[in-house]
Amino acid sequence: MLKGQCLCGAVQYQYSAEIETSILCFCQHCRLAQGVLFGWNSPIEQSKFQLLLGEGCLREYFHTENKARVFCSQCGSPIYSYRTDLPNVLRLRLGTVT
Repeated sequence: MLKGQCLCGAVQYQYSAEIETSILCFCQHCRLAQGVLFGWNSPIEQSKFQLLLGEGCLREYFHTENKARVFCSQCGSPIYSYRTDLPNVLRLRLGTVT
């Protein structure tokens, strides 16, 4: 089981499976959205992701018509993204794993 949180701790989660794949993405969108040289993400099963704290702090930004980036409204930490055309798949921001 993995646990994670945003920078300020207002959003906390757990994931009840192992990370099988991690992706380093150097595209401009990932760099701009996360303010770093690359995004470090993992596709995970939404059904195994549980928000423990901070549901009211989460905000979504739809970068495209079907892709939302979800972040903490208190500190701005990116938590995950999802696509409306890929049900049950989240892209977890691995920098939030504690």
